[in-house]
Amino acid sequence: EATHHEAHWIIAQEYLNAALEGDKRILILNGKPLGAILRLHADGSELNNLDQGGSALPASLNQRDIDICNALSDDLVSGGVFFAGIDVIGGMLIEVNITSPTGLQEMTRFDGVPYHEKIIASTEKDC
Repeated sequence: EATHHEAHWIIAQEYLNAALEGDKRILILNGKPLGAILRLHADGSELNNLDQGGSALPASLNQRDIDICNALSDDLVSGGVFFAGIDVIGGMLIEVNITSPTGLQEMTRFDGVPYHEKIIASTEKDC
């Protein structure tokens, strides 16, 4: 029934209780971590999604986050993905976003770093 009699796809994954504490969005530029934010769900929701009423807090990278970024680095770079966002919950990689990774504005606001300038400079260097 969830697939409307096999007319629609669904994606199922294990629910991680750590999601209640938020998920970490880590932005990666040319295979290296640029920074991170912690995304929290809105009241009455379990989705840590800024577009659906969630909020963001500053976040730092721990060793597990760095290990995940390092594990992805070669594949991202060799695949031509110079800018990506990954989502981590409870030390587990749950998603890799390569089409429109969000969080840059929040990172800039929290850190006071013009991250967009780093992205533009990196793009210009590679052209």
